[in-house]
Amino acid sequence: PTQLALTTGTSINSTITLDTTGLAGGAYILAIGFGVAQVDLGPAGTVLIDPIGAVKLPAAPLPGSDSFAVPNVSALIGIDLHAQALTVLGPLAHLSNRIDLTIEP
Repeated sequence: PTQLALTTGTSINSTITLDTTGLAGGAYILAIGFGVAQVDLGPAGTVLIDPIGAVKLPAAPLPGSDSFAVPNVSALIGIDLHAQALTVLGPLAHLSNRIDLTIEP
């Protein structure tokens, strides 16, 4: 199964890191958005983030790690973000769990 894990904190003036695992030899796409969803795609899993307005990163080989700098801007405190990965290997596709983040002081 595809797994997404938050491996760091979520405070301003820090770096957020998300690790993706699954389908050895495959690739993944990470998406981060502001809303949640519940769309069943059958054997591939369930879309758990709202794809409208979500930022999708370029495909990368599995396993993978993505890091994002959070600037030291107090206006970001309290913003909720949601992340989910899609892994692909040939005709196989799997969606990960959802990670819910809140930017902290």
